[in-house]
Amino acid sequence: MITSDLQFSFKAKKSTNMCNIVLKEAIDYYTSNSSSVFCTLLDATKPFDRVDYCKLFRSLTERDLPPTVLRLLLNTS
Repeated sequence: MITSDLQFSFKAKKSTNMCNIVLKEAIDYYTSNSSSVFCTLLDATKPFDRVDYCKLFRSLTERDLPPTVLRLLLNTS
């Protein structure tokens, strides 16, 4: 499999440091221009391998999680 040289991580001898710098610069840009910035990060590679999905989504529904968030989680799992 061939990957791009622009890929930040998930490659041998690479880290997410550059990605963190780019994210910080983007946040600084928008906050310095009086804009709101919202960011959500989720590493769902390992935990979702061992989760009982029915129990998880039942619990999230009971906690009144917004339907859009539930759909996002359902579509990425």
